[in-house]
Amino acid sequence: MLKKYLIAFVLVTASSAAAAGRSGLAFLKISTDARSAAMGSAAVAGGTDAATVFWNPAGLACLTKRQATLSYSHWIQDIDHSVAAFAMPTRFGHFGLSAILTEVPGLERRDSASAVPLAEFSAQDFTIGLAYARKFSHLSFGIQAKYLYEKIHVESADGFAVDMGVRYLPQIEGLAFAASMQNLGWIDELSNERIDLPRIGRVGVTYSPGGMNGFRWALALDFVKIVDEESHVHAGAEVQLMEVLFLRTGYGTGYDEKSWSAGLGLGWGAARVDYAYVPFSSDLGSAQQFSLTVLF
Repeated sequence: MLKKYLIAFVLVTASSAAAAGRSGLAFLKISTDARSAAMGSAAVAGGTDAATVFWNPAGLACLTKRQATLSYSHWIQDIDHSVAAFAMPTRFGHFGLSAILTEVPGLERRDSASAVPLAEFSAQDFTIGLAYARKFSHLSFGIQAKYLYEKIHVESADGFAVDMGVRYLPQIEGLAFAASMQNLGWIDELSNERIDLPRIGRVGVTYSPGGMNGFRWALALDFVKIVDEESHVHAGAEVQLMEVLFLRTGYGTGYDEKSWSAGLGLGWGAARVDYAYVPFSSDLGSAQQFSLTVLF
């Protein structure tokens, strides 16, 4: 029966994908912060806050102050997705810490077809990572090592993975190119079922020229390839007004259940609060995400 639970859980958490592959730990595909989610998850070249560690660890090298980001998403099908990230620049390089916790409550246990389940159980996924990035002139490199843990009912498995990335800043103000590879590693079998990590490759560009009279704008474009799935193109846009109000929208191609997203942010001194709204079709509902980023 546990095999059936595992399959059901993977299908629920991967329902936004165009094609479900063999990979597990589908929570690693969910957007980790509200700014990126609102901009269509076009974030590999962004590198504007601590959450960059989830998209491309090389982005940490472009941060000039210590930062912390906390994020919570009530995702589709009552899935709770909580995220934390911390970035600290030093003269020896830039360091980052990251953590993701995903919980799926109310899964029903049955031994045969019946109207009433025998019981309910939950599933949890967790990862914690340590990242390091270094900048050399216009080029930045970053790497993150992650511990992975998955538990469904009474069965559990753990493993390790690595993320790697680069970011290039040409001599054009506001322009950045980047690429990353994520989830290169392994995890133990879960109840004798093999789990393949969702290996993700990203290549992208962002352009955010200098503003005038407190007005700035940014565009981002990513090409994303997930193993065992179609390729996707993610595009996003952001408008900033006096560094107080941020308006965002995004679009992703190649998904059956979602396409566009939107959101906003409010900045006050060293803090910023962000919100993202991502609707899904097929009666899956919508995902709403909130993030808080603080510089100190």
